[in-house]
Amino acid sequence: MLFVVNTTKGIYNELHIKKMTGTIVLFLLAGCSTFNRASYQVQSHILNGNYEKAIEVVKPLAETPGDDQLIYLLDYGLLLQLKGDYRESNKVFLKAEATSEIKDYTSISRSAGAIIFNEGMIQYKGDDYEKVLINVYLAINFLMLKEYDSALVEARKINEKLTRYRDEAKKDYGQNGFARVLSAMLWEQDRKWDDAYIDYKFAYEADPNIRGIEKYLVESARRAQRMSEYRKWKKLFPHIQMDSDWGFGKSGELVIIFQSGRGPVKRPNPNFRRIPELVPRENLIDNAKVTVENLKTAKSIVGETGVVFDLESTAINSLKSHYAGLIAKRVAGMVAKKKIAGRVAKENEVLGLLTFVGLHLSDQTDLRQWMTLPQNFQLYRAKLAPGKYRIKVEAQGASESQSRVFEEVEVKKGRKAFLNWRAL
Repeated sequence: MLFVVNTTKGIYNELHIKKMTGTIVLFLLAGCSTFNRASYQVQSHILNGNYEKAIEVVKPLAETPGDDQLIYLLDYGLLLQLKGDYRESNKVFLKAEATSEIKDYTSISRSAGAIIFNEGMIQYKGDDYEKVLINVYLAINFLMLKEYDSALVEARKINEKLTRYRDEAKKDYGQNGFARVLSAMLWEQDRKWDDAYIDYKFAYEADPNIRGIEKYLVESARRAQRMSEYRKWKKLFPHIQMDSDWGFGKSGELVIIFQSGRGPVKRPNPNFRRIPELVPRENLIDNAKVTVENLKTAKSIVGETGVVFDLESTAINSLKSHYAGLIAKRVAGMVAKKKIAGRVAKENEVLGLLTFVGLHLSDQTDLRQWMTLPQNFQLYRAKLAPGKYRIKVEAQGASESQSRVFEEVEVKKGRKAFLNWRAL
């Protein structure tokens, strides 16, 4: 950015300044258009159910080092999961996790450039809730691969991150109730009853409205032999009646993870267009109807999924919490632009105007985001007798009918059978 200031000292001639100003503006606009173009193409392919085409758009961008690489890695990893390629998805998410944890050593000149131009000039590092979701998706992938020990490793990482964010006095949005419930279920799978109870308790503290959380607390406290806390929860939730097989002695459990809809999209904020806002997208799915048919007896039960994590609200609240800092940077940038253009105008009025216009044209709103996330996460849980089942999951709402059939799902005694599905 020094080339503009140094014009007052005669270091560069006017033609050179014009070329440099134009080049930087075009460069910044090109970077912005790359993300916008990729985002539009990916969303179009996803809505058409063509994950292969969406992957073709994102893959080369995810494999290219740069400030935007993390965003594309996140989208690439999730697209691979949607396609059902869980092992390859994990490779990408592990790389995304490593990238998100790299300490930022942004240079002073690049930080200054971000103030003068836009936040898109610095590396995208992801928000706290996104970093937790990386481990959530890794855990889901390992569950689909039936690699339960590896899924437990991710559960530990989830706990470590959420505990660190809580201890660092982060806002409530940093706590992910679904991540805690998922972690608790993995502890149950490993028969670590006390660890499971602790995570259910954290989930309740993060969001007391999680569907089924009262029952999880009562039963897990009893399994963990925390009798005083069991009595406390029973008193608080007198309507909760424990199943006859609350200890998972004879039955198994079916767990369906339902990722519903599309997360909010970034747009320039109408009140201050130099910063973004997250706008909810039209989502016509309420929940999913689940039909469980016993293949031996032909008997069926019907239920519905319930929301355990409102990702849309979390993302919106997270961005709002950063508004003060974003606005301060953009205001500082406006002041800096005016000073730079004023210095140039002292030497050449036309060139000063050109510099002022060029700098303001370059001040693009940073619209980068993990664009393939769902609106929310939902769960369906049912204790079942050991055996094989046909599972049909149907999205419910005003959208066109979407469904997925799992033809033969085996539920084992004392174990959980996990399924994962996404509907748009």
